[in-house]
Amino acid sequence: MKEYIDKLSLGSCDFENPIIATSVDCIEENIYADKMVSGEFIVSAENEKTIKGVVYSTHEKLRIINSTFFGKEVAIRY
Repeated sequence: MKEYIDKLSLGSCDFENPIIATSVDCIEENIYADKMVSGEFIVSAENEKTIKGVVYSTHEKLRIINSTFFGKEVAIRY
């Protein structure tokens, strides 16, 4: 740990970006006027790095339950 802190203090650090994967490429649902639909998808890092982010929708009818996430594998509910 001391070696890592010494590298940071010198401005030298190695950083590997996480490789992001999702369990679905696209979400498509048949929705009727009097029904509510819910579901979830998984956001994960393929290279076991910790990921942090925000999920949002531009459609006013789609509500993301847990829009912020942090971890190696996270279920996003909508």
